[in-house]
Amino acid sequence: MKSLKKKSIIRIINFILVLTMILNIVPFGAFTSKVYATTTTIDRIDIASETTSVQAGVLPAFTATTTTEHASIEAYGGSTVWVRWPSGAGSWHGFGNDTEAAFNDGSTHYGMRLYVGLDSGYQFSKDTKIYFNDVDVTSSGHTSISITSWGGYVYIDLGLATGRRVTVTTYDELKEAVNGHNDGITDTSITEVKLGADIAIPA
Repeated sequence: MKSLKKKSIIRIINFILVLTMILNIVPFGAFTSKVYATTTTIDRIDIASETTSVQAGVLPAFTATTTTEHASIEAYGGSTVWVRWPSGAGSWHGFGNDTEAAFNDGSTHYGMRLYVGLDSGYQFSKDTKIYFNDVDVTSSGHTSISITSWGGYVYIDLGLATGRRVTVTTYDELKEAVNGHNDGITDTSITEVKLGADIAIPA
């Protein structure tokens, strides 16, 4: 009887020793059913657009494309929009309920916010380069990428607004803004004329 108990104890000890050796040799992951997917980093995102600068006045609609594989620009929930970076701000701001208009105040930067989706298994990193019309703009102004799980928002800084947006309230002011001064010289810095009141046009 004692002999059988002794043999049983020896077998249990041997089983534990063998199991311990196996666990030390085989990776723990081999015993789990979960598979950890690998991701590929997008080293460079290429953005192209015919809109390359900002003029004072109401901002026009714009389009942008990308030739980067596994990336696409989507107008998701109005996310491909104009943004502004006021003086002293720490981030880009949308226009909210305000009219998307630019002002030549010498300090506010204007730019594009692009919703860039990436295929499954791909992601941006803090080192991803941003190219705009084949030019590296990664360090230009406030150009940046806000990384998300599906890709990210790419912000292209187009700089300060140029030109002037003027508001006229009389016919003479309108005529001067459109046709120039009495001396025949037109103010070419004016990029938009806004009516500040109903103006009667002489017959």
